[in-house]
Parts: sequence; C-alpha cells; structure tokens
Amino acid sequence: STGDRSNVQISLISEVTAIAPGEPFWVLLRQKIRPGWHTYWRNPGDSGAPTEIDWELPAGFTAGDIQWPCPERIAYGPLMNFGYSDEVLYPVLITPPASLTNEAIEMRARVGWLVCADICIPEDAIVSLTLPTATGPSANVKAPIGAVNQSLFQQARQRVPADAGFSAS
Repeated sequence: STGDRSNVQISLISEVTAIAPGEPFWVLLRQKIRPGWHTYWRNPGDSGAPTEIDWELPAGFTAGDIQWPCPERIAYGPLMNFGYSDEVLYPVLITPPASLTNEAIEMRARVGWLVCADICIPEDAIVSLTLPTATGPSANVKAPIGAVNQSLFQQARQRVPADAGFSAS
C-alpha cells in the first residue's frame, strides 16, 4: 500500500515475489516528491532531518539499515543542505526467520520525513507490503517482478555509494 500526503507519496516495493525461510531480500522505500520540494539525506547539512523508518515486522524478521543514495547539494541562502528532489529510492535488506508458516506475511513501516521548499513540513505515513511465503525446494522467489520494478532496483543500486575499500585511521 502507499501513503499519500500532499508533498510526498511513499510506497514499499519488494524485489522478490515470495518470502523464502532464512533468505534475505531487498525492499525499496520509494519517495515521490512534489516538484520544488526536497527531503533530506542521513546527514542533512546545516538544517533539516533525515527520513526515518520504524518497522513493524512479524516475529523473527529483521530489517537492516537504510542504504542511503548519494544526495544532491541544496543551497539555501548561506546554508548548505544535502537531500533529494523528485524521487528517492531507499533500499533496505529484510531477513526472515529460518522457518515460516504457509501464510502471507505483512510488513508495515511508519515512515517520517521532513519535506521543505520555502517552508518545512514534517510528514509521516504508514506503508505496508504483503507477500506470500515460499516453502519447499521448488519455490520460485526470484520470479519476475516486472520491468518497472526491476528498473527501480537497478537505479537504486547505482545511486548507493560503493565501499571504496580504504581504511582510515
């Protein structure tokens, strides 16, 4: 399901068509942002606040940290902020427990964000995603998710910075 507010529309999209026991899978939190407005990166800069996800998952499920895409620089007078306009895709890794029942699984998240133009408005919504479970060796959890969703996951991966492999001290 999607949360629809006047400035940002949000939705959850799964990379799998069914959940396999113990097999981690990716979901995207997608924000479609009203033209002229922006949301914020994990380090918002001189002002702002990052998007936060509070997951409500069934017992045994865990959600990883948001994978933050590279932000845009957003100048506001003498201030410099970092965030996103138009659309942003946040990948999150979900890990199910090693055993599942043969029923559909609902994942819910309360998402909060600050959206700004000349003014800033805190917004929030609840989004949910229900997926069937796939049990047995023939379970096809990598069934096609559709060209549009495949494209979204490809875009998301390209926008998340890769580890450079350097260690600092």
